Amino acid sequence: PTRRSSDLLDGSIRTYYTVLGSYGHNAGIVFFHQVVQPFVDYLLKNGRPSEAVQAVGRARKLMRVEPNAQLDLDLGALANRVDAALQ
Repeated sequence: PTRRSSDLLDGSIRTYYTVLGSYGHNAGIVFFHQVVQPFVDYLLKNGRPSEAVQAVGRARKLMRVEPNAQLDLDLGALANRVDAALQ
């Protein structure tokens, strides 16, 4: 990626963590599908799988994830997809 696209990506990463920190604690499945999953897909598409791993991990840590609930299952599926991209 060019320097400019790398700067934009870094800015997007900072914005994601700001939004996650502000809204993630009370967020559920809708936030996951509208913010977390699209952002992780964006990171993967732009060749940043290690940042994608961190993004999923931070979401799991900050969001209220009930074991075996839909959010838990969707986060797990996304984590598996990210792990596969690291291979």
